[in-house]
This record gives sequence, C-alpha cells and structure tokens, in this order.
Amino acid sequence: MYKAQDILIPSRFLIFILQVLLTITAGISHKDNILAGIDSNLTENSQEYSDGNKEFLVALILFYVFEAIEMGIMLSGLTLFNNKLSIVQIFFHSVCVLLLCWFNHEQWEYWSMWTEWAIGGIVPVLLEVIGLMSITMVYRKVAKVT
Repeated sequence: MYKAQDILIPSRFLIFILQVLLTITAGISHKDNILAGIDSNLTENSQEYSDGNKEFLVALILFYVFEAIEMGIMLSGLTLFNNKLSIVQIFFHSVCVLLLCWFNHEQWEYWSMWTEWAIGGIVPVLLEVIGLMSITMVYRKVAKVT
C-alpha cells in the first residue's frame, strides 16, 4: 500500500519542473505575446513594443527568481513531507501550468504573465516560507524542551 508521501513528493517535483520548462518556453517565444498585446499596426521597432518587452522581461526574471527560491526551499527537505502543503502546492502549480500552456499556445498578451507569476510564483513561495517558518518554530520548541 502506498503512503500519501509516495505520490505527493514526486508529483510536486514533476509539476514544478513542468512549470519551469513552460516558463522557459514563454521566455523563448515572448515576441508573439508582446505583439499580441500592442496595436496591430505597430512593429518591433516601436516604443510600445520596447516597453512591453521590458515589462515582460521583468515579470519573467521575477518568475525565475521565485522559482529558484522555491526550489531551494524544496531541496532543503524541510517542507517536503508536509502533505497538506504538498497538495496546495500541486494545485497552484497545476493551475499555473494550464495558464502557461494557454499563454504559450494562444499567444496571450504579454501583461498576462503577471497573473501566472502571482499564481505560480508568489503564492507557492509564500506557502513554502510559511511552512519553513512553522517548522523552525516547532523545532525551536522541541529544542527548548530537550
């Protein structure tokens, strides 16, 4: 019989890695998303395209930073065996993966990357940090008792 952790831990890593790959894909194909977000008569040489490109790159870099922070916390192993946290993380990363698939395939406007960043970047990292803080507080209480 499988334990919940036997399914949740690999699922959590796989969906996270899929999100990272889709984020990289969004970065590679970002020109189409920027062109979708500006007037149809503007080109890559316009100021509006340049502004959109800068905004998209900021969102993308922040996405990479938050994914790196989350990966570091996950690899520390401190929050890895928290089943409730894993289920919530899998949910948010799954929603983000779906949104990134649509973002890449349907050529959504560049500014919608902020939505994916909020769902797949900010929320999971905040949950990881909260989980890490609760574990360290429990560890401190146990250390004081012994």
